[in-house]
Amino acid sequence: MAFRQLSEVAGQRVDLLTVRTTNASVFQNQLVVHLNLDPEVLTTSRERREHGQIDNHDWLRRQLEKVAQSSTMTTIPVADLLTYHPLEILTGDICVILIIEGKRYVVSFLRDIWPVGWLSPGGCPKSFTELLNIVAVATREICEELIITDSDDNVYSLVSPQDETRQEEIQRILRLYGHKQEFNFRRARVRELSPYPGHANRLIIYQGEKQLCDIGNLNLSIDPLTASVAATLYWEIELPIPLTKLQLFDGELLPDGSLLNRPIRLTQRVALSEAPSNEKDEVAALFCRGINVLNTDWLSSAMASRIVDPRQPVH
Repeated sequence: MAFRQLSEVAGQRVDLLTVRTTNASVFQNQLVVHLNLDPEVLTTSRERREHGQIDNHDWLRRQLEKVAQSSTMTTIPVADLLTYHPLEILTGDICVILIIEGKRYVVSFLRDIWPVGWLSPGGCPKSFTELLNIVAVATREICEELIITDSDDNVYSLVSPQDETRQEEIQRILRLYGHKQEFNFRRARVRELSPYPGHANRLIIYQGEKQLCDIGNLNLSIDPLTASVAATLYWEIELPIPLTKLQLFDGELLPDGSLLNRPIRLTQRVALSEAPSNEKDEVAALFCRGINVLNTDWLSSAMASRIVDPRQPVH
């Protein structure tokens, strides 16, 4: 497929905007990206999927293995001009860690289209200007996607509780979920954490000879499956409630204004032994429409009574 150039979409309203580059490298803790003067762009989810499908995943995976095995003084191309291995630049997300009664829970949303799996809330820039300010993109996306409430009708706002426009939007979304009452807005206690070690944490983008941005305090990761670069921030959010009172809602809306309503999972990292590498993520809660469905039972006693365990013989 032939992708459009940035000049072809200038001034147009697009759903998203990321760019493709064949000139990017990792050096020390930096990911350095060089863009053409008129780079190829991706402006729809379909184009992003097509970008990922045509890329040479094995070549990119081998390059990333070289990065992991190299010294910090080595420059390794993760895309180069001699062979056509483009990377997508750039998406932004936030790994949210809820602290509840001294325990730490990681928030993730279920993605039910390719590639299927659990992911941190985030998204794509909507303009070239936004692409150069990926922290603002990630912050906007988390504020739109994650709504935190409790069973006492409090909303724990990730932005200023005095933001009346956002308050009205959250109230409208909660009404779509069937909650007619007025909520009390409180400011959540958010603390940004340092980047997770082992990844590049500084992004530098050039276009021609001009440096467009130099952003630090990021966790930059490259996914060989989608040939895409993601910038991740880490937020701790401490909540003054027990897990039994917590309610989480997906605030994302479809283009027609209806709810996307993705399941939201809370996981805890559990050690299987004293070895640091021998850990697993254990599901602590699974929210749908604000309800922790792990705590729900059969719909009725009649339903429970007619359920047969298929492992047991029926007489």
